[in-house]
Amino acid sequence: MTEQEFLQKRIPVFVDPDSGLATKVSNQNLKDKNFAEILSNQKVYWLNTIRGYIMEDHLMLYINDYEIPNFAIGTCVYFFNFFPEIKWIGLGCNKGCVGEIWPPKLKVFKCDICSNQSDELLL
Repeated sequence: MTEQEFLQKRIPVFVDPDSGLATKVSNQNLKDKNFAEILSNQKVYWLNTIRGYIMEDHLMLYINDYEIPNFAIGTCVYFFNFFPEIKWIGLGCNKGCVGEIWPPKLKVFKCDICSNQSDELLL
């Protein structure tokens, strides 16, 4: 997939640094832009801002240079409730080639933290 195809396929998401709330980028004119352009338009500085995307059944989140964001695991429950269509959350990315789906450094599965059937968290 080309970079442009990837940008059009994903739904950009970022955590507003002031409110701490997740924000979907719904402006169609911004969806095919990179995060520097999207966040500049929202008047948010991209460095130290948790950002990522929704694609198919998952949410990818990263900070700075695709690092794992530092937040409490309870925040994942918030994301699963806010985006009910996602089944897992990828935290951080292992960089690959432009246009490829980069694999997450960690995966958190909805069934592991949103049910009482497991006392363990699979990462």
